Amino acid sequence: MQKKELVSLFVSTKISRTSIVTPMSSIAREITRFSKKEIESLFKHARRVVRHSYVDILKAPRLKEFGRILVIASAKTGNAVQRNKVKRQIRALFYQKQYYLLPYDIIWISKKGSAPLFTFETLAKLLEKAYS
Repeated sequence: MQKKELVSLFVSTKISRTSIVTPMSSIAREITRFSKKEIESLFKHARRVVRHSYVDILKAPRLKEFGRILVIASAKTGNAVQRNKVKRQIRALFYQKQYYLLPYDIIWISKKGSAPLFTFETLAKLLEKAYS
């Protein structure tokens, strides 16, 4: 093939970013979005349901038509890679277990040095404990 044919083949098979369908619904994108006022209100009405040596989980009545989760992990929790991994896993569990259907908003506060210690199973047990 000539160079022009290769370029045209590449351009014709290229997929635009907007045409890619994500497996998560629009709710999945909204389960972690809070405004400042919503966060203030959430902390006013929240009560601690799980106290663990490396995490506190607070629960409050939901503010929207679906439950949401606020994950707070300071720099003391671990490096950026570890913090982001834990956040992704918590969001995935929240969505997969369909906790957004329950009438609560959750605040997950990770404590110092906790990120490297959490396994996916531990996160799942802690979230389940928060909703029981």
